[in-house]
Amino acid sequence: MMPNMNKNHDQKIETSSESATESRLLLVIEKLEFKMSEQTELLSKQSIEIGQLKDEIRRLKGLKEKPRLTASKLPKDNDKNDGASGGNKSSSKNSNKTSQLTVNEVKIISAEDIPTDARKKGYQDFVVQDLLIKPWVTKYRLERWQLADGSIKTAKLPNGLSGKHYGVTLSSYILHQYYHQCVTQPLLYEQLQELGIKISKGQLSHILTKNKDKFHQEKANILSSGLTQASYIQVDDTGARHQGQNGYCTHVGNESFAWFSSTKNKSRINFLEILRQDNKEYYLNQTSFAYMKKYKLPLDMIDKLRKYSGNHIPNIEIWQKILKRLKITSPNHIQTSTEAGLIGCILKNNSFSRNTVIVSDDAGQFNIFQHA
Repeated sequence: MMPNMNKNHDQKIETSSESATESRLLLVIEKLEFKMSEQTELLSKQSIEIGQLKDEIRRLKGLKEKPRLTASKLPKDNDKNDGASGGNKSSSKNSNKTSQLTVNEVKIISAEDIPTDARKKGYQDFVVQDLLIKPWVTKYRLERWQLADGSIKTAKLPNGLSGKHYGVTLSSYILHQYYHQCVTQPLLYEQLQELGIKISKGQLSHILTKNKDKFHQEKANILSSGLTQASYIQVDDTGARHQGQNGYCTHVGNESFAWFSSTKNKSRINFLEILRQDNKEYYLNQTSFAYMKKYKLPLDMIDKLRKYSGNHIPNIEIWQKILKRLKITSPNHIQTSTEAGLIGCILKNNSFSRNTVIVSDDAGQFNIFQHA
């Protein structure tokens, strides 16, 4: 009996020891979890404090504040509950929508297996919208008349078709797909081929890039009208590489208009040429000479340029010849003189009002006239 009693006693001791070990482990785990919770809370507080300190440092340095990004809010679907209240309500709404459509074709469908004693009760309308995309080729036969003097007079094509073998609708579609829908030229060419349009890659490129003077003029008018009406403008530029070359896009606008231009640099001369718009002149006046003094152009060079005060200098080629003749050859001196000539032209032609405030970041190329 004694050996068995000792064995049971040992088992009880081992069980008790295991329970004590588990209890200690649970206690340690609870302490660790509590400590981790404290550390997580501390890190969260420190992260907030660090962010506040960074914002304060940026404010003291006069830098831009960190942008506060809000969550994107998708527009609400006004038709989300259509049909939720039963079939009659949905049918009524659909009927109201289709009643506003212009019907291009009416097809009458006869019922089948009608008994001889049935009475006709009119029609039930069912409107279907579809899209018709197919090539449409028109041959214009222009009348030709021989006049009494032997000359030939031929009828004229409709407006917009003179010398063109692709109609206005097709050209508009190509421009819309390329510029608005961002369809690449190879994909657009493939799409037109699949639709049955006989067009070469060169002709497609011609439609996309040639004879766009009206669009360029419209773009120029946007800037001209915007600057005329604006009490302030916001300006900025950004760089990008194109075909292995550095380029820059400059934005000018406010809440009323937006205008963009792609250029090879983002200097102050570039910005002044944008404000000068389509004018290519250089002009020196009192404001020009005050600008030269402000940016410390040597007085002897200013005196040499004074004899051209009030003269219209028609283009950059003649302007560069004048600077060379006056021995103004240093890049810094050429830059200051050119900026002064551009400012004079801008103010003379009222291309930009000196009272208009220019709002930008601390980029130096925009720091002219009234800058904020």
